[in-house]
Amino acid sequence: MRATIMAPESTSPAKTVAMRACGATVELIPGSRQATSDAAVARAESVFYASHNWHPFFLHGTKTLAYELWEDLGFSVPDNIITPCGAGSNVLGCGIGFDELLRAGQIDRMPRIFASQPAMCGPIAASFLAGVDTPVDTPIAPTIAEGTAIAQPIRLREVLGTLRATWPGYCPRWGGSEYLPRWQNWHYTYPADARAPYVLVNGGLHSPSGALDATAATHFLD
Repeated sequence: MRATIMAPESTSPAKTVAMRACGATVELIPGSRQATSDAAVARAESVFYASHNWHPFFLHGTKTLAYELWEDLGFSVPDNIITPCGAGSNVLGCGIGFDELLRAGQIDRMPRIFASQPAMCGPIAASFLAGVDTPVDTPIAPTIAEGTAIAQPIRLREVLGTLRATWPGYCPRWGGSEYLPRWQNWHYTYPADARAPYVLVNGGLHSPSGALDATAATHFLD
């Protein structure tokens, strides 16, 4: 199957090399990740746009993350889940998966879900902190957390609903010391060459059983 992959021109070379090695045609788009998304939608007028975020069954793939965590933890539920968040598919997948386990009687409660966004691109965090379920004005700038740099998540309302349903789940934006006073229950360290704190989740949240799971990366930098 022939495929054309559109990606921001700032995409890490290792990713574009892998794309080309698999036989894809890669088109690098100037500007932000949102500019690339807009270009792909425009191209969809003439070709099929195979976006995972628009696929109706994609979230039933990401929900298997919840089942895997449940199994790896001895068929039990963690107290807290911290996941990197761009469009929010991991948040929604965990919400769907653990809700299915709860309704099936395999767990007795939902975990608290925490979504972590980079300070330079945190539209979901901005809406969460504003207490609304619609987009709000928030600064968007380049970030090395390129995998989460999504300025206009298409399932914003659903992601916010999942975070609030597992209250006191939270959606912080990491990227500066101004966040430290409000997060004294987290542990931080400042590498000499970093422009933002690492978030050490393994020493962080206090909960009755202390069970905590961090999916994928545990830190973001501006």
